[in-house]
Amino acid sequence: MWGNIPIFSAAIMKKIMLFILALCLYTVSDAQSASDCSQLKNGTFKTVSEGGTTLITRKGSLQTEVNDEVQFRGEFKIVWTDDCTYTIQPKKIYSKGNLLEIDYEEILTVKILEITKSYYLMKATSNKREGVVEGKVYFVK
Repeated sequence: MWGNIPIFSAAIMKKIMLFILALCLYTVSDAQSASDCSQLKNGTFKTVSEGGTTLITRKGSLQTEVNDEVQFRGEFKIVWTDDCTYTIQPKKIYSKGNLLEIDYEEILTVKILEITKSYYLMKATSNKREGVVEGKVYFVK
């Protein structure tokens, strides 16, 4: 019955078990529960994409986003709907110094999925568009 199953020595099994234990401990210490989202309600964050780096400053019910590479600046209203979910709605959006005419009724709902020491993972949906956007948002110290 066990003829085709490789048998490892006790020393190799011990190393494998220690590796698995270390990996589990690292994962637990690096990733926090998404239920501890209070640290995300205020602060400075950034996203990195093909369009460059966007600096995000969140304070109370206001979020500003600035991307100098594409000359974008946005002001958004934030409403936290639970501990790890918030809605974001544009107030003013500027591109190359000009106020843009956009759909100011669009509301994004952002759900925090996971928090690590250096970033958090989120997914966003819109009340006006189909689909889900997932991303990584880094903490700025």
